[in-house]
Amino acid sequence: MRLLFCLAIVLLANTACNSSSKWTDKEKENSVHYFNSAKLAKQATKLLNEAGEKSNKMTVEVEKQLMKLHKTALEEAKLVDDALLDKAHPELREHYRNEYQKYLELELEYYKTRVDAGQASNTYQSMVFQNKWVDWHNANKKDIKFPKQND
Repeated sequence: MRLLFCLAIVLLANTACNSSSKWTDKEKENSVHYFNSAKLAKQATKLLNEAGEKSNKMTVEVEKQLMKLHKTALEEAKLVDDALLDKAHPELREHYRNEYQKYLELELEYYKTRVDAGQASNTYQSMVFQNKWVDWHNANKKDIKFPKQND
């Protein structure tokens, strides 16, 4: 499941650019937050997968790293302008805010709870939002357009 999300994030970060739309400098600058968030979520998925391969049990240190990655990914996601999401795809804002961002919020809450109190919560809920986001993104990725990113 996490591997599927990781693949979706890679595709998300490599979404085709729309040559027919004019992108302002402000939009280009703001789109960096979208890609930064995807990159951080991908790093968290990779860390989670690597930790799972090494052991059945997650260490507190790994959970702290996951919490930090999800927190920063969420902060970046919140910085993306709704107008930019609307321009990239007419349905992107709804799915980005209500599924992708909600997934990050629940993952952050889950790891924070585990790190702070050693209790598990919201795991299933975050997976529901993650799956909805991945399903929608996979069905629409060819229609999502962003300005090219200078690497």
